[in-house]
Amino acid sequence: MKKILSKIARQPLIYWLLLGIVTINFLALAFTSAHRLPSRVDEGSFLIKGYYYITGRYTPFQDYGPWTNNMPLAYYIPGLAQALFGPGLKTGRYFAIFLTCLNLAGIWILLNRLKGKWWALLGVLVLAINPAVVRIYVQALSQGVVACLLTWALVFLIGEKRRPWQIVAGAFLCALTTLTRQNMVFLMPFAVVYAFWLHGKKAGWLALAFTAIPFILVHLIFYPQILNLWFSWLPGFIRHALDIVVVAGGGKQVWSPGADALTRVSSFFMAFRYHFVVLFGVFLAIVMLPVKNWWKDDREQKTAFLLIILFTIFFGLHAWASLAKNYCVFCFPSYIAFFLPIGLLISVLAFSNLVEKHPRISAFLVVLFVLLIIPGLFTGSLETVGRWIMALSFPRVNGGQLLAGSVPLWSIFGNRFGLEFDQLLPLIPPAFGLLTAVAFSLTMAVIHKVFKLKAHFGFSVTLAVDLLVAGVALTPTLLLGNDPIENTCGGDVISAYEQVGSELHARIPEGSSLYWAAGSVVTPLIYITDLGIHPPQLNGIYSYRRGGERDLLEKVGYFNEESVLDWRSSDEFIINSNKNMVGGWLTILNPDEFDEYQHTSPLDPCEPTSYLRIFKRKN
Repeated sequence: MKKILSKIARQPLIYWLLLGIVTINFLALAFTSAHRLPSRVDEGSFLIKGYYYITGRYTPFQDYGPWTNNMPLAYYIPGLAQALFGPGLKTGRYFAIFLTCLNLAGIWILLNRLKGKWWALLGVLVLAINPAVVRIYVQALSQGVVACLLTWALVFLIGEKRRPWQIVAGAFLCALTTLTRQNMVFLMPFAVVYAFWLHGKKAGWLALAFTAIPFILVHLIFYPQILNLWFSWLPGFIRHALDIVVVAGGGKQVWSPGADALTRVSSFFMAFRYHFVVLFGVFLAIVMLPVKNWWKDDREQKTAFLLIILFTIFFGLHAWASLAKNYCVFCFPSYIAFFLPIGLLISVLAFSNLVEKHPRISAFLVVLFVLLIIPGLFTGSLETVGRWIMALSFPRVNGGQLLAGSVPLWSIFGNRFGLEFDQLLPLIPPAFGLLTAVAFSLTMAVIHKVFKLKAHFGFSVTLAVDLLVAGVALTPTLLLGNDPIENTCGGDVISAYEQVGSELHARIPEGSSLYWAAGSVVTPLIYITDLGIHPPQLNGIYSYRRGGERDLLEKVGYFNEESVLDWRSSDEFIINSNKNMVGGWLTILNPDEFDEYQHTSPLDPCEPTSYLRIFKRKN
């Protein structure tokens, strides 16, 4: 069998055929997702601000402009694409697909250079068949931009005999990555330390210079307002001691949803679902790290050491920002997409040495990972796999005798313990997952013994390799990287937004003042950029403050109730969503004060009532 596999591996036609199939699969998944995914809050914000910034209507951190809550390149990069190809959701998402293609190309180049073409194929495969990751990267969000810049920074930095220009390019890209999202700031010291340690003093000084120069230059251009991005990270007692005010104008943020412990645990394990293969690979790398003989050479071990430290810092930082706070608890899985290329590189280094060197890693640790994480995967998929498990049919039994018909699994335990469905949902699926983990471990132990694999490598290798294979195979499924999307009818969201945009553009005269009342997803506004919108509204409820001084808040991109009352009472046009037209809005937008135009087409192609309603104030 080994000889047959070796012969297949030497056939270039087979390799390029497989790589072509993976690429086609990715492109199909990417374009399908781009056209079917509903638009998100951040998507419209990045697109509109980017277009405004690149065309000069506003500048980042401008007084009375939009709230610039990320680094400038997070907006300038998608803005540039729209300046070239026209503003709109299609441009934003197609540009995101283009960046993801560049990302995958960089991953292949890097892994092929370090570990060979087959491991490069595995690296591309892990991302290309993962619906969760592809759906994150193909939206007009900053994850795809950051991941692309990060991958190419690693392409230039990582490896032997890096030329000076490659060190410069890698360091410069690390700076650009940070100037896209400030949460990637630790990438710059990594580049400097890596260059000094593995490439020598000259490379180290080059890395220091070309991370520092662009970083400092951009901060000088946007000084002092850009410093608020860093001040917001400081603990409250430090800001108080230094008399630092992050939000001039005060007030309290309206958006502050609560989240219970189960929600936070589910989000944590959802991250393992979406990124299972990568996180398992990082775990193996940590276990293997201390033993020098388990790595290709000293350089690879040092590289893994620095990458693991960087990944751990990013993992902890983003877990704290999401799971430990209330702002966006379920953002944790998508936050990992920012630094996923680092984890992928670590994983491939670990997997390749696992297969080639057969290290005698602790079977206890691998089994422990299986017993903890597999039940967690079921916890992270309660609304899909969990509900399916709860509904599994079992024969009806009474007094030890079988009765006609069947009952769902949950009702057996519900009747026995007097618990409701919602009370059992967090309990039964993880228990089912634990049984699955035990069964998987025992099955692998039997296979290891029956096929006498002990003579070649330890049980831990058998278990780890089979878990890797299972993880790759299950990546496109609901247990790991897949989730149902809201677009149940398969409608074209991009076409729907373009149709709505053309209708808004035709019905509202250029230069009209506009109050947006249709929620925090402001994406339709990208099609009517010639109107007088209120910049603080581009972040929806996230820039809405309760109380505070109106003028100072609007000066830095926020707004409060006083702003709303004034805008709502003076703007020529008000756009509202149909679903919002209840209660107080029926009184505000009354026929005595407003003329209603023909409503738009639906934004959601699967929901005919998801249209926008357009109201013009009477003279």
